[in-house]
Amino acid sequence: MLTKEIALNIEVGDEEFNRIYPKSIRDLSQFQWTPLEVAKLAAKYLAEIPGKKVLDIGSGVGKFCMIGACCTQGQFNKEQTLLNCRTNYRNLLELVM
Repeated sequence: MLTKEIALNIEVGDEEFNRIYPKSIRDLSQFQWTPLEVAKLAAKYLAEIPGKKVLDIGSGVGKFCMIGACCTQGQFNKEQTLLNCRTNYRNLLELVM
């Protein structure tokens, strides 16, 4: 199973990972999705402490969250629409840093 391979840091290619999605969604991957290795690095950086919460704002099909959940002990959540949310760039940096 791909999740175990990712958790064990066994190399999994983007094309192999993307097969979990229907073809209509897979066709968008080369234009809109973060490469698997980049997602792993970002996830490990953002969730270096077990239990750290990471919110993927504006996420698409959830690839980043799935990868993050596989390769860290963080809690990954995705959100596509934020209603009645007030924030600015500075606030987001404070949350991450």
